[in-house]
Parts: sequence; C-alpha cells; structure tokens
Amino acid sequence: MAAPEGYNALGKIGISYKGDYDSNTTYERLDAVEHNGSTYLAIKDAPDGAPRDDKVNWIYLAKGFSGDIGDSEITFTEAENRENINTGESVKTVFGKIKKFFADLTAPAFAQMITTKEDLLATKATGYVPDAKAVADAYTELNGKLNQDTDLTLVNCVSWSSDNTISKIGNRVFVTLGVQITSEQSSGSLIIAHIARTYYPKTAYVRASAAGGTNGDNHMLYIDKSNGAVILNLSTERYYSASFSYLAN
Repeated sequence: MAAPEGYNALGKIGISYKGDYDSNTTYERLDAVEHNGSTYLAIKDAPDGAPRDDKVNWIYLAKGFSGDIGDSEITFTEAENRENINTGESVKTVFGKIKKFFADLTAPAFAQMITTKEDLLATKATGYVPDAKAVADAYTELNGKLNQDTDLTLVNCVSWSSDNTISKIGNRVFVTLGVQITSEQSSGSLIIAHIARTYYPKTAYVRASAAGGTNGDNHMLYIDKSNGAVILNLSTERYYSASFSYLAN
C-alpha cells in the first residue's frame, strides 16, 4: 500500500510471527519463526540460512528446546583447570568442568580396589589399585618378618657375658655367641640358636670351635645349611662362647 501524498512509508515497525520455519519461505526483517523449540527473529530481509543466533541474520527471541531436553545438543569447551561446579553456572560451563575431570583421569581411577593385605599379596594381575590401609598392613607384616629374620634367635640358652650378633658383609657372615645353656641336656648335640635364611651357609655345614666354661675347652659348633639351626656339641659345661665367620649363599 502506497503512503498518502506528503507521507513517507515507515516500513514494518512490529514483529510478525510466521509460525514454524520453512526453508522455502522468504522472510523479511522482524519476521519471527519457531525452529527446534526456540523462537528466532530475522534482523535483515531474506536472512541467509536456517534460524540460529548468529547476530547477522537471526537472533534469539525466546530460547527453548524441542521435545525431550535429552535430545538437545550442547556446545561446550573443556575447562582449563579442575574446579568444582557451582550453583548458577551455565550448562556449558558445568559440562566443560566435567570434561576436564574426565580428561585428567588415568587408568587407576577405574581400577578395582584391593582392600586387604591378604588380597594385596595374593593378587598378581594388572588393573588393581591397593587401598592405603592394605599397603600399610602388608608393610607392617613384612617389616616384622624382616626384623625377626635378621635376629640370631637363641634356643635352649640365654645370653651370657657377650653380645649375640650376626652380620653380613658381601657374602661373608660374622657370628659372635656368648650363651648359658638352660636345657637339662648335658652332653651330645643341642640346638642353641636359629639364623635367618639370608645367613644360611654356602656349604652343608659350617664348623667352628666354641670355648666352654672357665677351662676354655673347645667344643664343636656348626650351622645346618638346610634350616639355619646352630648346633653345639656340649659337655657338662653350661657356658660357651664362639666368634667365627663363613661364606653364605
């Protein structure tokens, strides 16, 4: 309709709702259409392409979703740092933070947890992560065994005037004994100590002399390679001492 004489045409000054978007329809500036659950407003005549919020052809008039929200596409960028999500943040910000957490996860995050020291020591397969308590319990047990194994443990006797020690430098083992026999046995062979496996002798038996009593008589002492038993051929004496070394395995 032409403008009356003396007047200028103002053109379209209000929004015209055109219903669902149709790619075969030519739209003008200020035409509004519904597309994928949102309402868009054309901001130029003959806008190029389907409605989207590009600020050149179309802008959102009302943003929404089509059908089930689960079918809606979400565009987001992975966050630069791991940060907790907060109330009031946009969906794309939340998803960006979630993606950062998943991106930083490594295989142990999805591995099966071992919660007992028994399972920790028994498990040989890969793909398992030990619980801190299981590791601590296993370490405590192992450390206790190591401490026990490094002792030279007396049997049928008690310490006398000297220390009872065993040490190892390279493959050579050094032993010092000073014991008082407490067993009722007064002759023959008697186990007086046990040593740890790490000190087992290289040969079948290690033989050494043990001085007995105040006379200093020598008595045979030897170590059994098969079980680490320290055996003394004693007499009626109750006190014996020995210092010797040998080669271990």
